[in-house]
Amino acid sequence: MGLPAAFAVWAVALPVMRNFSPRHLRAGLIVAVSLTWVYFMLIRMDGLSGDLQADVRWRWSPRAEDAYLAERARASCHRRSPSSDLSDPGSRDPVAIEDPDGAIRIARSM
Repeated sequence: MGLPAAFAVWAVALPVMRNFSPRHLRAGLIVAVSLTWVYFMLIRMDGLSGDLQADVRWRWSPRAEDAYLAERARASCHRRSPSSDLSDPGSRDPVAIEDPDGAIRIARSM
């Protein structure tokens, strides 16, 4: 996506600047191609849709995957599944047990 655009800018800039001095020609081409590459460094292509249209977004905008992972993490914080408690006995809270003689000891259920 970026290389064809850089070559197109190069091809258009050469005839436009052909009367410039070699020093100004070189500087102008470097600036023109650099601006082309900077644009492509600022965007991100997240893929293609079903009709082959590119999903292009700014590089700093959140991705759909980031939103999904944040929602999933938020959901897992609010609910605790019983299966995770059974698979990891260390995740259970300690239980206070009182002996018949009145002594209290802390134990983990297994």
